[in-house]
Amino acid sequence: MNPTMKTLRWDQITIDPEVQRHLDKTWVSKTIQEEGYRPEAVGVPVVSLRADGTLHMIDGQHRRALALEAGRGMDEVECQVHEGLTKALEAAMFRRLNHRRSVGILDKFLIRIVEGDPVATTINEIVTSRGWNFNTGKADGRIAAVSSLEKIYNGARIRQPGQGAVLGQVLEMITEAWGYNATGVRAEIISGLGMVLLRYGSELDAAKVVTQMAQHEGGALGLVSRARLLQKLRGGTLADSTAEIIVAMHNKSKSRNRLPDWRDADVA
Repeated sequence: MNPTMKTLRWDQITIDPEVQRHLDKTWVSKTIQEEGYRPEAVGVPVVSLRADGTLHMIDGQHRRALALEAGRGMDEVECQVHEGLTKALEAAMFRRLNHRRSVGILDKFLIRIVEGDPVATTINEIVTSRGWNFNTGKADGRIAAVSSLEKIYNGARIRQPGQGAVLGQVLEMITEAWGYNATGVRAEIISGLGMVLLRYGSELDAAKVVTQMAQHEGGALGLVSRARLLQKLRGGTLADSTAEIIVAMHNKSKSRNRLPDWRDADVA
């Protein structure tokens, strides 16, 4: 069905976080303080009229927030209104409308889950089944490094895509070593450990690596700091330096079943 133009009040329109980016409250407050609310800059918000009669904002969340922050929720605005959209279609429309705007990587990934993207939904199942949830911040159980998760799932140019078992093992090892501390699921650790598992597979003594990670001075952040120093000395990516340290952890005190040094292996 073709969209129609309707006059709506800002406070009539709701926000469904499943098909929206996170609201940048800091930006909203700063904009109100510096510029105030400018009705002439509103443009045409895009809204979905759902079967239950609710009006969901597809494009215009921050403009709505500015109006509400300024006490202008009763103001009327001309909106483009779509009917008959599923949540997946709403998510797809949001992504298309915002492809040139600053939408965060995590927000884009969450939208892909709602759309039913097979890679995103599979990764979501792997992550949530291990007790983690997608979110920014430093609270326990939160993970935001979706690019690294997808990199490992897609094989990191070491194996073919579809490495769900490896990605699951990465999260299990991190959780066993450091619990649900968000510092353990930083991008460089997920990528570094994942690449080691992709390269060496069952040759890796996972139990020993978990023990070494758990005992590492400074925990996960200590490992990252050490990787940064190594990167300065050796070059390459931070993930490669993390992988090199993990291989060294594995080989420590081993006279047999040692792994080849990371940088001697043919790994992307």
